Amino acid sequence: MRMSEYLIDPTSDKTVACTVDFSDGKVWLHLDGYGDCCSKDGFGFPIGIEYYEGRVRVIVWGDINLADPTAKLTLEGARESKRKN
Repeated sequence: MRMSEYLIDPTSDKTVACTVDFSDGKVWLHLDGYGDCCSKDGFGFPIGIEYYEGRVRVIVWGDINLADPTAKLTLEGARESKRKN
């Protein structure tokens, strides 16, 4: 499943088209003008979200010249059960 929308910069009202793709049990984000090392221009997904080894994590390719992700951030600290009240 794929959905498209725009991200809006509230400081300038400029936009960037964003496509969310749900495939292979993962969520992928494509932003116009951004990509990853191994995809053709216009087809890359530099941000992914996956459930891996029992943890939800965000994967980011912050440098288009690197084949490996520049960050893999687990969301374990964002679990609602971790809230301190």
